[in-house]
Amino acid sequence: MNPTNQSNTGVSGRTLKQQLVDELGFSIVSRELAPGTLLQLEPISNQKQVSMSVVREAVSILTSLGLVESKKKLGTVVLPTESWNHSSAEIITWRLRDPKQRLAQFRWLVELRYALEPMAARLAAENRSEESGQRLMKLTEELIDYGEKGEMDAFLRTDIEFHEIILRETGNPLIASMSQHLDVVLSARHSYGLMPSHPDIAAMHFHRMLAHGIQEQSSERAYRAAVLIVDQATEEFLKTNGET
Repeated sequence: MNPTNQSNTGVSGRTLKQQLVDELGFSIVSRELAPGTLLQLEPISNQKQVSMSVVREAVSILTSLGLVESKKKLGTVVLPTESWNHSSAEIITWRLRDPKQRLAQFRWLVELRYALEPMAARLAAENRSEESGQRLMKLTEELIDYGEKGEMDAFLRTDIEFHEIILRETGNPLIASMSQHLDVVLSARHSYGLMPSHPDIAAMHFHRMLAHGIQEQSSERAYRAAVLIVDQATEEFLKTNGET
């Protein structure tokens, strides 16, 4: 098969470039490709049955993530972890996919939540629009309903929207841009069995407290509720993974 004559989109709907980035990125992050490894671009093109232009585009993305570097007279080399962009959603996702790194990465994400979410809740209470306040109240009731029914996919989608709104309503674009990291951690808890099969009743109550705090523009109430949510998520994580 001639790699230059194939479709640009795989069966999954992802482009060939995205698939290659995912495969090579995970191989690097999981240490299958160790630091100092020289990436042979032409053999990669032949092995993966993709054109050289696709390989170069994929390598460009990996370079932007700090995973590889093109060195004169040598080629494309895998970089040590000190060079990686550890805050990128891609690297976080690849670490979570690796069983050897999953728990450590999730713990780091929990620590990030402690640093981010309570302040975001406080700012959202101060800056939220009327529409967003009402939407949070509605999402809270949906969360409780899905949680009680054990409809975890719907619960996850609703939970992600709930927290995305809060980050957006802070009025701070830097905080709002962190939503992709929160999406990753919430999805990971579901995908990798890092949470109970049914949401804790207390967690749903804390979400209601948070929504009320933001709706009523009570920044302190919203802050306290966000702390309780992260506390409870941490406790769930520790119990589920036998660390208590």
